[in-house]
Amino acid sequence: MLRPFSKTNYNNGVSETSQPLAVPRATEEVSWLKRRPGYKMLYMVTIIGIYVGLGVIEKSTGGNLRGFKRSLICTQGSLTKRLGRMRRILCEVETELETSTFEESFSAEVASYAADYDTTRPNGPNNAAFVVTIPSCPEDSSHPVARDDPGAAFYDAAAVLRASVCNCTAQNPESGSKYSSTMYAIIHPEAIICNGPSNAQNGRRSLQTSYTYDRVAILQELGYWVNIWREPMSLSDIPHMSSQVSTQPGIRDLMRLYAFNLTNHPVAVMMSFDTVFTNPLDSIFDSLINDTNKTAVYLTENGNNVNVGAFCVKPSEEEFIAVIDTYKATTYNSNTGWNESDILGLGSGGILTYYASQNPTAYQPITTNSILSFAANPDCDAPWECKYEQSWDNATEDECRELNSAWYEYRRYFEENWSKTDLVNTSLSNFHTDFFLGYCSGGGVEGYTRAADYSSSLFNDVIRADSNTERVLIPQPSVPSDLDSTSRSNCPADDGPFLLWDNVYPSLVEDQDITLASNTRVLVTESIQTKLGKVTIPSDSALVFAESQNGITVDATGFDVQGLFQAGSETCKYETTLTITLHGQRPSDITTNGVDPSYKG
Repeated sequence: MLRPFSKTNYNNGVSETSQPLAVPRATEEVSWLKRRPGYKMLYMVTIIGIYVGLGVIEKSTGGNLRGFKRSLICTQGSLTKRLGRMRRILCEVETELETSTFEESFSAEVASYAADYDTTRPNGPNNAAFVVTIPSCPEDSSHPVARDDPGAAFYDAAAVLRASVCNCTAQNPESGSKYSSTMYAIIHPEAIICNGPSNAQNGRRSLQTSYTYDRVAILQELGYWVNIWREPMSLSDIPHMSSQVSTQPGIRDLMRLYAFNLTNHPVAVMMSFDTVFTNPLDSIFDSLINDTNKTAVYLTENGNNVNVGAFCVKPSEEEFIAVIDTYKATTYNSNTGWNESDILGLGSGGILTYYASQNPTAYQPITTNSILSFAANPDCDAPWECKYEQSWDNATEDECRELNSAWYEYRRYFEENWSKTDLVNTSLSNFHTDFFLGYCSGGGVEGYTRAADYSSSLFNDVIRADSNTERVLIPQPSVPSDLDSTSRSNCPADDGPFLLWDNVYPSLVEDQDITLASNTRVLVTESIQTKLGKVTIPSDSALVFAESQNGITVDATGFDVQGLFQAGSETCKYETTLTITLHGQRPSDITTNGVDPSYKG
């Protein structure tokens, strides 16, 4: 049963229960980043007592990415870490905590990051680790794209996976599970900052190049414990097959093996972003933990190959080293596989399949209805690819329907119970709604409708064409310290002659466009009661606002200011309140058909 998240516990994205960031033991570079949410962006522009020039609106953060706190406490290679607060976690983590200190060597990519560091680590006999890896950015052509990289659907995939895990663990009391969960994301230093999503998607690599976003920030906003790690070996360690590993699937795919190192948990689950959990895994965990002969259990794909999107292991540093040593020491042939075993694949799935074949008692395949895996059904592709084929046979169609509908149920569950913005109107789509529940307008990634939260300020602090942000708040500027309110001169409202707005426009229709006559100065002395369309001020005209003790409010679609738009001046402080509210919606075709700069929406 899906359990709604408690909205009362997540006021403004801050959980009432403080959760620290943890750092697992590591042999490579590692950094835990704690991000603080920036200001929520609002698309209602309130302007009080200032000279207005309407154009592109940008929020400055003074050089800091979203105003995140930057602090790094290092002492001669020993890294002292501090407790922090985890923000906006989807489900509370119930753990016993321990503290440890360790030494690290930091790469330039990691050391330059804003971060608070912490050695408090989640653990406990019933706390399971759920692990995803992000080896590269989708646009990075020098490294293969992971099969399950969500690309432009990154936010959605991370949120849905989180909701799926929480629903089937002890964070949901109705699940009946005794195991709580900790979500981990292991990310490569070069996969942190990626190109932002584009509305005009055409495959996972089709992203914007005009701006970037921070994947670590997204993951931590969603409650993941983010571990920045490099690949567990270099190509120089495997000269006999380095040329093959550097291509598909890439040596970074071996980062998945770090799940073996999460020894502060009794069990760790390797996942893909398109893995879906439908029921608690207690029976699987109990059987694995209590059987001293077992090390791992897993679902299979493509025959008997290990599915790294559904792989449960008892963490062990010794086992981690054994798998790595096997990778380095075993011969590989592109035709005959590992040690001529006919087991192919140089990624984590390939080596684990070979290693399991050499240790069949410790590594055992299982079947379960509690884990659904798109990797095990490659005909379906990933859920955000909205794939449907008329040529599918009945069995394939049923499998893909089950997978997609389960994923999209969690997508809806997450949005309805946690989303902070308007929900996607799924009634507008009739594209195989039994599969995609209204979230796909057509086939392919270009038909996928991203969650509204995806365009939050986490991705960028500038309003642009593909942003779904509804409103932006411009804070009231501080009063200049050298402005003397007792001595006023050159006040625009005194520089007549004027035509009074009420006389020029005695009756208006809502949303009516207004263009001031050429070579005129129009004075507004009180609130305009009718919502205006676009107001155009010619280059030889002026729209001036007088002061009113009752304040002046104006609602409009936008202003095209070619001439003067004045309320007070540098030597004449505007003493009363002027509120201008701009209304509008982003056109659906704005990425292909531009609009006039005066349009706000």
